[in-house]
Amino acid sequence: MKFLSTLMAVIGVSLPLFGATMTMESGKYRILFHDMPHRWSIIHVYYDGIEIGPRTGFYGNVMCPASGKYIGAGHTEGGTEKFLEGTVSVDGGEAVPVGEGVFKGDKVVFKKSSTLANIKLNCTYTLTADGLKIDKQFTALADQPMHQFYLWQFCWTKNTTDYLFIRRDGSVEKGKFLNDNKNRVYGEKEAYFFSQYWPEKQVGFVNFFAEFGKFSGKNLLWDVGRAYHKYYFWIDLPKVVKSGYSSPEMTMIVKAFTADSETQWEERSKDTAAELLKQYPFAARPINTEEGVTLEPSKVFQVKKYGLDVYPDGQYNISFEIRKTPGMSARPTDHYVLVGYYDNNKPAKFHVLTSMASKVKDDGEFHQVQGAFKTPATREKIFVYVYNSRSTGSVTVRNLKVEKL
Repeated sequence: MKFLSTLMAVIGVSLPLFGATMTMESGKYRILFHDMPHRWSIIHVYYDGIEIGPRTGFYGNVMCPASGKYIGAGHTEGGTEKFLEGTVSVDGGEAVPVGEGVFKGDKVVFKKSSTLANIKLNCTYTLTADGLKIDKQFTALADQPMHQFYLWQFCWTKNTTDYLFIRRDGSVEKGKFLNDNKNRVYGEKEAYFFSQYWPEKQVGFVNFFAEFGKFSGKNLLWDVGRAYHKYYFWIDLPKVVKSGYSSPEMTMIVKAFTADSETQWEERSKDTAAELLKQYPFAARPINTEEGVTLEPSKVFQVKKYGLDVYPDGQYNISFEIRKTPGMSARPTDHYVLVGYYDNNKPAKFHVLTSMASKVKDDGEFHQVQGAFKTPATREKIFVYVYNSRSTGSVTVRNLKVEKL
């Protein structure tokens, strides 16, 4: 066995020697997962028969409780990812336990749960002919020291020559890979879309953040010519993630397309970003700034909502400043602030956790408002809602603060 391992290393073959491989196929896409030591993480990505994601590194996610102590997707320097369960279903059929085999259809879904030290991670991979959608959500089972969390990583082929990314403000950056083991992109926080181009195969492929702004972090593009042009995302987290913390659901879209020139690749990249942005628009920017958010006069119903990152079954204080200019509607509920959520029933019911500022005067001055609310025991998508309807004056909310008691 030692001889076989040495031979494989010498000739450069890096296929799994042991364990099981599960394959998802839909349209032109083929995604391969392996169980050992990868704990059912991706090992290959193909588009139209072209291997755009080779097995030259780890995909998935890696958590680092301390510098260099990596856990996840085959890394064991800081501990071993513990696989809990996984199921695969095809076209809405019965979900079966993940294992060796090929799963092909219009819609293939692989659900996986595992633990990385004290972090329980739930991942859903949905493959269709339109591309790969990956949803992730994690919960802290106990206090967890956190140095870094590589929420996303993709070992894209070393054969790409160009990259492009787009920021939330619409600005576009382009560059060339130099294969010099350096980061072509490092720490970019406002980029929601990355694309790479492989001219020899005339193919481009992208990473896109759905609902960009729901959470924050740093993008990296590592230019390792001997192995890959790897895309990373480090999510922003405190030095210790407290027990009970439950993250929002976070989504990445992976797509590929043909392009017979660099110019066409750039055009199709931008078109792809625009199409995806229609499906998954930006999350609303936070309103805890000096500028805040202003709702201009409106003759009809008008509301803006902002997601809150809060724990289930928690007590919270909320405070903000609000200014109403003369001309507010006669109905106080047309120009107030509330915290609430819709449940998952059909039809969905709206639950108000607290409402505030309905009686603040429309005198053009900022007024400080404070309140409190309790979150439900279940994990819900809770928002702050700011209203200004049927008014000839404007409403501004700024310096919003939500603090757990």
